[in-house]
Amino acid sequence: MKIKHNFILLLCFFASSLVAQNNKTIDSLEVLLKKSSVDTVKIKIYNRLAKELAEKDTLKAQVFAEKALVLSETVNIPHFIAESYEMKALVLLKQVKYSEANSLYAKSLKIYNKTGDQNAASDVLIKMGDVYVSMFESEKALEYYQKALVKSVSA
Repeated sequence: MKIKHNFILLLCFFASSLVAQNNKTIDSLEVLLKKSSVDTVKIKIYNRLAKELAEKDTLKAQVFAEKALVLSETVNIPHFIAESYEMKALVLLKQVKYSEANSLYAKSLKIYNKTGDQNAASDVLIKMGDVYVSMFESEKALEYYQKALVKSVSA
């Protein structure tokens, strides 16, 4: 019984350490964001904040993902636009809005295909497959995993 109790205490300690580390990362990113004047750097920070917050505060994550997308479209760099769609999709996935998430992943995929970034396109196809797994649509998921495999082999 004592071993079980100690194991639970140890597990709680590690979990709280991870949360504290995540908070430090978020705080550091927010400080960097305030200091940055370069749009592409801001986009990367917005997307990273969205990713970090997706598990704990989807509404705040959604705000950062939207800011990244708007700024990406302003500077008109396809790779950043595609990444921003991916971050918005991730947040929607965490909000259990599967269809909307896959719709944004599809926009990201279209951009990666247009720019010829086969590795990024393959990653997005895997994410789309993961969404279908979450929706209990294994046949559709398998279809996307196979597309990802074909794309990664041709990269």
